[in-house]
Amino acid sequence: MIIDPIDGTEEFSRGIPTFGTLIGIEEDGEIVAGIVSAPALSQGTRWWAYRGEGAYRGGKRIHVSSRKRLEEAMFFTTGTGWAKNMDARMRMRRMADAARSSRSIGGFWQHMLVAEGAVEAAVDWVSKPWDLAPLGIIVEEAGGKSTTIDGERTIYKGRFVSTNGILHEEVMRLLRGTAS
Repeated sequence: MIIDPIDGTEEFSRGIPTFGTLIGIEEDGEIVAGIVSAPALSQGTRWWAYRGEGAYRGGKRIHVSSRKRLEEAMFFTTGTGWAKNMDARMRMRRMADAARSSRSIGGFWQHMLVAEGAVEAAVDWVSKPWDLAPLGIIVEEAGGKSTTIDGERTIYKGRFVSTNGILHEEVMRLLRGTAS
């Protein structure tokens, strides 16, 4: 079991309601279940998923969006303050410019918005395993895709990308700096 008791500690300490508790269940190196509880959001919002059983918010099944074009997509990120490397900043800028709109919100919530179909792509450029443990399975069970920027399905390498699945390869090319 991997637990982040307060994801978004800075938000929590400032009274911003986008903090939560994250729990992931790992078996043989694979996350098989996850739950995100955000007590300050809308009557204590909770998302959860079990491998092969779908993803849910407050008891209702959720699904990623079906948008097929990046020009129509909404992209969320943790922002650019993390990127001391100018090349990394430029990759994020290319992604933001390609999307219909972009926001910096960070933390678990951006990935839950992907799972719910409100946002098409979300990126955490620097994260720890406890920040990510339940996020990928919830997005995947909602029909999306979550990987590292290198395309690996792991929570142990940081640089976490969630998408509606349809746009995943295009998003990855932009973030890797390989898009034309």
